[in-house]
Amino acid sequence: MEPSRSTITALEVLGALSEHVEPQYASALARRLGISRTTTYRILAALVSEGYAVHDSELGRYSLGPAAYELAAAYQRQEPLRRVSLPIIDHLVDETHSSIHLALLRGSEVIYVVEQRGIHTPSLITEVGVRLPAEITASGRAMLACLSRTQVDALYPSSAQLSAGHSNSPTSTTELHAMLAETRKRGWAREIDSVTVGWSTLAVPVVDASGYPLASLATTYKTALESSQLDRALLGHLLAAARAIQYRLGAR
Repeated sequence: MEPSRSTITALEVLGALSEHVEPQYASALARRLGISRTTTYRILAALVSEGYAVHDSELGRYSLGPAAYELAAAYQRQEPLRRVSLPIIDHLVDETHSSIHLALLRGSEVIYVVEQRGIHTPSLITEVGVRLPAEITASGRAMLACLSRTQVDALYPSSAQLSAGHSNSPTSTTELHAMLAETRKRGWAREIDSVTVGWSTLAVPVVDASGYPLASLATTYKTALESSQLDRALLGHLLAAARAIQYRLGAR
């Protein structure tokens, strides 16, 4: 698939803004990038509306906005986590012969940032970059259970915020809080057929020194294979791997 030229141009404008400490005129950006002023102004207006750029109306210049700094900060948080986690996840795949994925909590969604497949395991929906409603996934539930009730209520102020149409998933905030209380008590999460029929997932949180969820570590397997013995074996590996990641990140 060919990349979108307009998207590339917008990213070039954002990159040009990042190269200078001082705010820039739109005309200067247009000359530097070899694009029309009309296109430059249109892109800058979009960046301003989304918080990636700021327009100083008195000076008539543009600079990076808070959303751009948040994006950079998110990269700085995620990259060490991925770098630390990958060798541990590779070892976990070798131990369990299962697919392992690492997910982050972003609002009321999870985003998958690592997926390492076991031998002969099929491709699942949890590919890198995929976002899913947190409450329907074991990964999301493991992280949500680490939050306070107030924090969960901020993400789900009413049952309307819950994703509908998924089996074995909460349909009300009361059900959600009950599910998270159980998950919090046992220290791990499970989902059965909620994301993909015929597949189940076990997940454990990866937390910082304060107990805040940095990520979740999970494995997915065929529901038909589920047993207490399998659960215990997989959970033992997942919990050990989560502790190893936390240790390397300085969360003793």
